[in-house]
Amino acid sequence: MAPTRVVSRKGTMTDPEPDEFMARLGQADRADLTARGRRRQWPAGASLYLEGESCTTVLIVASGRVKVFSLTAEGEEILLAVRGPGALLGELSAVDGAPRSASVAALEPVVALVVPIAAFVDYLRSHGDAAIALLQLVTARLRDADRKRV
Repeated sequence: MAPTRVVSRKGTMTDPEPDEFMARLGQADRADLTARGRRRQWPAGASLYLEGESCTTVLIVASGRVKVFSLTAEGEEILLAVRGPGALLGELSAVDGAPRSASVAALEPVVALVVPIAAFVDYLRSHGDAAIALLQLVTARLRDADRKRV
């Protein structure tokens, strides 16, 4: 059985998964980002984002797991990823302003930090290490997607 992830009363992640965004940040950067958002909960099965919708926030998973997926023209669900504590969701739309590129749904009860895009972009502008961490994360996901195509 996997260890339980801990979330403090303020929603601060204390045990992000190793490859996720929050694990790439130092303690001070993590605390500053956490201070810019608010905590929200979703039950298992709930939609957090829908593909094609406009973007106003990014989410950082504090506890629980989500699936990231897309639907084909025939309505078939294509699973793109499963993400857990520390995962950053909605970063592409936050950076380029385009609609959501995928849908996200809770696989189990989820607690996440909701950060308005303006606050997230301001955070990246003032935290160079976090901006580099985001670039590394997006690059790793692109490389993973490329490997899956072959």
